Amino acid sequence: MSTLARQWRFIAITCRLELANALTYRASTMMWLTLAGIPIVANYLMWQAVYASGQNTIGGLDFPGIITYQVLAVLMMQGTNPWGLQRTINDEIRGGEINRYLMRPMSYRLYRFMRYFTSNVFYCVVAILPLALVIAILGQTFVWTKIDNVALAAVAFVIGMAIQFLSVYAVAMAAFWLDEIAGLFVSYMMLLRFVSGEMFPLDLLPAGILDVLRHTPFPNIIWFPLQVYLGRMSDAGMAAGFLNGLLWVGLLWILSTILWRRGIRQYGGFGG
Repeated sequence: MSTLARQWRFIAITCRLELANALTYRASTMMWLTLAGIPIVANYLMWQAVYASGQNTIGGLDFPGIITYQVLAVLMMQGTNPWGLQRTINDEIRGGEINRYLMRPMSYRLYRFMRYFTSNVFYCVVAILPLALVIAILGQTFVWTKIDNVALAAVAFVIGMAIQFLSVYAVAMAAFWLDEIAGLFVSYMMLLRFVSGEMFPLDLLPAGILDVLRHTPFPNIIWFPLQVYLGRMSDAGMAAGFLNGLLWVGLLWILSTILWRRGIRQYGGFGG
């Protein structure tokens, strides 16, 4: 069997295992879907009160636009959620369980990415029915867009998933040098929720801050795909956004590779 064939077989097996794992924990999936509705309701009530004060547009968005943004932002953040990825990597490094991956002809990063990607795609598929229910309840408050925008936004979302994975993976590599990375990861995720555009549209920030954030990877996770969906990007702006996202995927790939190789050099495997 060729190396390429072995890699594809490995990917297929990993995806099947992660899908089986996700199906096994159906109760947690339903709990996730239930809890995901809480911030949607909270955001709706908050923005309803804000626009009731006489505002027609905020950050260039009218009430239906900002509600659509917030609904999709919550679902997209859940769709890119690392789901304990950093904790798993930390435990495997600290407990010595990572030894078994070092002795096998496979990429640990590829293995972890395929598990991350499969579980998140599964959650996105499961969320289709609740999303349809939310859209039905919102009625004309939800903004529909052109199919071209939907397709481009989906591509941007996949790039955002890659950025989310690689950034969390790079942070998790700190486990090679630190005894505990929980505090580091919590700080990172709190910052991410702000600068990715999950908490609110980044258009509400001062223009200078937004211009700086545009050159970072974080807006590509939530804000940029939703700008594409809502048709708020010019062709030039869209091209720049996609280029920025792909550039950061490459840079984060290189960074995670460097951190992995340096970490492995000093790694002492015990236990596991």
